[in-house]
Amino acid sequence: MKELYTAVGRFEKRKGGHDKQHPVVLNGRKEHIPDIHEMMIWSTLNWRILSRSQLERLYVKRLLEAGVPTEKSFADYLGRLLNCGLIVKGSGETDADAFYDLFAGLYILPINRNVFTNTAFFLKLTLLQGVPFTVANREVFGKDAYTADERLVLKLTRQSLITTAELMKCVEEGATDISDDDKLTDALFTDDHTTSTTLLTDAKDFDCMEPILTAVANLYLRKQIIFTTEG
Repeated sequence: MKELYTAVGRFEKRKGGHDKQHPVVLNGRKEHIPDIHEMMIWSTLNWRILSRSQLERLYVKRLLEAGVPTEKSFADYLGRLLNCGLIVKGSGETDADAFYDLFAGLYILPINRNVFTNTAFFLKLTLLQGVPFTVANREVFGKDAYTADERLVLKLTRQSLITTAELMKCVEEGATDISDDDKLTDALFTDDHTTSTTLLTDAKDFDCMEPILTAVANLYLRKQIIFTTEG
């Protein structure tokens, strides 16, 4: 059985008492304040898709590099993050099945960056993460050459908050305007039997499943979208 993990939500810093800052991860309308070990695991998975062994190896490496002591096992922290919904797991007999199980029920949020957020992101990559200037410049300021499927994913997800499975249904139906609730409902529920639950299973058999799943994965790995479990 294949298992894959990724992070959901977005990171922010909040001021607390005595002007001290603490990390917050927002997942929909819920706020979570992870401890340092949970934050290490979450940030390791942010914009990455890893197996359990890959994730544990990177987590242990970061612990050693930072000199952070721990009293609990990796499995304990992983379980807590899964339970509170800050990371998600997909499983299946093949890698493709695990990818689908991982993404199908997640809502997609495109990242809209302006010059100020681009600059902040560039400084974070270079000064905090040690990314070479040329690489960071290309990643942040370079014009992305999107595929047709990637452009379609961004076009639809900028109109409505939808899951990956719902996105596939819109593509399968040829819907390009889902800018209000009525249009989205018409695109998703084309018969009396389709529900949000059945879509999670039905979308796996759509002709567009593989190319759209690939487009979603590529956009995520290129830091163009994030995921949330809250609609």
